[in-house]
Amino acid sequence: MMYINRIFKIKYNCNILIYIIFISLLFGCGGGGGGDIATETTPSSDTTSSSDTTSSSMTINGVTVDGYIMEADIFIDENNNFTLDSGENKTTSNTNGKFSSLVYRPGNLISLGGIDVDSGNRMDKLLLVNKMSEYSSTLVTTPLTSVAALMNAPGDINTTLGIDSSINIGNTDPIAMLAEGDKYEYLYEKGSQVNALVFSTQSALNKINSLQETSETYFSVLAKTIEAEYLDTEK
Repeated sequence: MMYINRIFKIKYNCNILIYIIFISLLFGCGGGGGGDIATETTPSSDTTSSSDTTSSSMTINGVTVDGYIMEADIFIDENNNFTLDSGENKTTSNTNGKFSSLVYRPGNLISLGGIDVDSGNRMDKLLLVNKMSEYSSTLVTTPLTSVAALMNAPGDINTTLGIDSSINIGNTDPIAMLAEGDKYEYLYEKGSQVNALVFSTQSALNKINSLQETSETYFSVLAKTIEAEYLDTEK
């Protein structure tokens, strides 16, 4: 697992070497546009439903996590452009980072922006995604689901990052499960490391270059890097 340590040996104050690596990767790649979750608390905003044949009883409850994130826009991206378009189903996460009764449509479950519940810091342009292969009533959006969504083989995320194979990252709240043993501590640690790398790099490069890129660009680069490193070690 040495490649994991090489990728994630980083804290929130990323050094200039990491920025240089990411800039190089972005030029090369071109950039881009478990445990049950308690859902009894209802978000403050209403859910908007698009008009189609999907049953309104097929709804999603969940939580958006990098620490819990409140006031995030939660929506289903139906056309894979990582943008909230007119008619796409949406809601807002509550003060615990939870959302409920989001009417299901095939697509990507996305969390955009919001405020970190613990620190009060704004998470501007932080885009977390869960690529829904099928309907599930309970889902999470986390840094790890975001990496998985942008990998060529999303199902390899556990093996690639050394996460226990019994954990379904798509519906496991890593914070709620922290007390359940080492494998969940590891899950939480990897998610924190991923987001530290992605969000700090995103924020720095957006500021330096006067950009408004969301995290999708940076998660995509990281996903490709992780897969390449893993495949290289498997040769």
